Amino acid sequence: MSLAGARKGFEVIDRGHLRVILQENKLAATGLIDPSTARKLGQIAGVDALITGTITPFGDTIRVTVKVLDASTAGVVGSVRGNIAKTQAIEELLTTEVRDGKKSMDAREPGNRQSKSLSENIPPQTINGFLFELERCEQAGGGLVCNLFITNTKATDRHLRLMSESSRIVDDSGEEYPAREMQIGRQGNQSVVAALASGVRMRAAVFFEGLPPKFGGIALLEIHCGEGHGFSLSSRTFYLQFRNISL
Repeated sequence: MSLAGARKGFEVIDRGHLRVILQENKLAATGLIDPSTARKLGQIAGVDALITGTITPFGDTIRVTVKVLDASTAGVVGSVRGNIAKTQAIEELLTTEVRDGKKSMDAREPGNRQSKSLSENIPPQTINGFLFELERCEQAGGGLVCNLFITNTKATDRHLRLMSESSRIVDDSGEEYPAREMQIGRQGNQSVVAALASGVRMRAAVFFEGLPPKFGGIALLEIHCGEGHGFSLSSRTFYLQFRNISL
């Protein structure tokens, strides 16, 4: 709405118009538009750039990621992300799909938000004195977030680092997707270090992007961790693994 109202040297084509073009030309739109679709859409609609994004729930906040893609190459020319509070109104919108002006409460169709509590099915793990509990994995369009709780079980306060480098998920068909961002509490980045007080349960998450709408189960969730503070943790790193996660 803000872009459409600005009208500073460019014209905004609404999503409804683009959806019609996709349907008429039998083009498939996924969470992450592939180069061939972007080029065809750009040529047919006469647009230079496409704006796409993901909305990913995380605890009491929502992570919003917006990207501007070059319509000729599908390359990212700009991006921004941020967190907004998860109000009751936003929570209701997350469980409601809007399609052709009508609301649908069916969240089971491919590409819609999927959520399943895993706490009863996936046993917790204790590694190096940290207790990891996988709460749930949620998919929204081309994005996915796995939420978990981490508890420092030692008697003294310690630091824990989560790294997107080498963190990944592998789906049931053997496809691998690298992690894009890690989060502990309200700190989020490709690598985060947080102080964990003894016995205090902290919320954390791992974010992924570029998943297909018909993404199946997770055969492996692997998280690269480090114990200590700072960036010289190579000798004290370890991998947390959860297996056979259903969506």
